[in-house]
Amino acid sequence: MPRDLWLIQPFNSLVVADGRPFENQPGARAKSLSFPPPSVTAGGFRARAGVKANYDFAQKLTPEQHKTLLNMQVHGPILLKESLDLLIPFVAIPADALIRQDGSNVTCYRLQPLDPAYFPSEQTDLNQPDPKHPNQPRFALVGSQQLTKGKAPANLPRFWNWDGLFLPWLINPHIHEFSLEQQVADGQMLDLERDTRTHVGITASTQVAEDGQLFQTQGLNFHTLAASYSLGLWSETPIDSAVASLGAERRLINWRQSAIPVSPNFTNIHPAILNDIKQAKHCRIVLLTPAIWDAGFYPNKLPTFELPITATIKAVVNPRPEYVSGWDLQAQTPRETRRLAAAGTVLFVELAGSEAEIEQWAHQIWFHNISSCDKKPKEGHIADQAAKDGFGLAVLGTWNDGYLQELA
Repeated sequence: MPRDLWLIQPFNSLVVADGRPFENQPGARAKSLSFPPPSVTAGGFRARAGVKANYDFAQKLTPEQHKTLLNMQVHGPILLKESLDLLIPFVAIPADALIRQDGSNVTCYRLQPLDPAYFPSEQTDLNQPDPKHPNQPRFALVGSQQLTKGKAPANLPRFWNWDGLFLPWLINPHIHEFSLEQQVADGQMLDLERDTRTHVGITASTQVAEDGQLFQTQGLNFHTLAASYSLGLWSETPIDSAVASLGAERRLINWRQSAIPVSPNFTNIHPAILNDIKQAKHCRIVLLTPAIWDAGFYPNKLPTFELPITATIKAVVNPRPEYVSGWDLQAQTPRETRRLAAAGTVLFVELAGSEAEIEQWAHQIWFHNISSCDKKPKEGHIADQAAKDGFGLAVLGTWNDGYLQELA
């Protein structure tokens, strides 16, 4: 069944609360996360699906209705730049792209696995047994073949243009210098701007501010003078186009099915990447959305889709972890706080199988949610709920030059 692309178009700024207490106190501030986690958009999508199915959200849903909503699979959200004839994805910088600024020079270095024979993990605490995860494999260390100079640029944009930067990095990652200002000006890198609003209570009779009725909210702005952006969500479940609320303060958004295509080779693997993976039998898995794994920063196992192949993780590169919680509408209780492997996480994977089997695997794992949970789900929940919520959306990149055996 084909997946439809639904656009979430905020009318104004969108507030995705970061979990800090926001109480009725003078000077309270509600700050937004830098990007909505998949649970936020999945919840909004399922609410629209429930409305289409005539579910009464004013009453407690039946167990069957609740299970039906939770079983709906979504993929995303992905930041999309709108134009007349094409939607251009912007995704988090891959963690194996190490950007450093030395004076006026900005260089993108490439992180690669180091040969365990030359750089044994015994030199680090990775070799120490973890009582919580006694079966954790010994991953290879990672490093840059070229000596890195400088430090991370101030205010480095979070997102890369899929066509201009991200897809070329998946196909052929290489060390290169560039102008950060020029990349931003050319629309190759961006960050969502933040919109801060100050709210004050006014006495109607006197038009004077009320004591203590002062607070601020900070949201994500999806509209600039140069362009407008939307959140893209893919699903096989039909919903209706509508204006609805999403996030904190019930800010208004527009749900609309897209008639404009997304960039080529976004939801389907690029032929150059596929051919390289079949020949090298190695690849990189890069996350477009954060993932939830029992082991924390890596999955205990990768999906093989019942194919006779093995996929073994040899090294991992993670950005700083993120955290997510939420509210269980059915149980009327807060959800547990979960630690995420952030978008941009890179897994270096070794494959064993025939070229035909690896080709099938690559087609299936591309744009597939690879979050996994070995724990028994709670009552009223289903297995691999995080994957159905959109956590762990993955694409593949090449890894055809093996391990580094020496550094500069």
